[in-house]
Parts: sequence; structure tokens; C-alpha cells
Amino acid sequence: MARIGIITCSNCAQETNCSSVVCLADMRKRRGFFDCYPKEESVDLVGFDLSPKKWTGG
Repeated sequence: MARIGIITCSNCAQETNCSSVVCLADMRKRRGFFDCYPKEESVDLVGFDLSPKKWTGG
């Protein structure tokens, strides 16, 4: 079983009015970044959070 946490940049979410619904749908349907998880494997969302600052890398 895969345990997944999704962290979204709050600046991006506010600028684009993103509710991360696409991320949740992609996780359920194993699309995009989640296509590496087999559909037969259970995937549990164990965390979902907005990062308070824009990540600049490094």
C-alpha cells in the first residue's frame, strides 16, 4: 500500500484559485505523477497541506 501526501504551494493556489481537485482525481485514476502506482495497489492519502511559502528549490 502506498501512503501519499500532497503539498500545494499556497501562493499558487491563491493566484489560480486551485482547490487541488485535479491532483485528487489524478491520484484516484493513477494519472500524471501518480501513474507509477499500479491500479491494483491500494493508495492512501495520509496528508494534504498548503505550504505557507512559495518553494524556490535548493
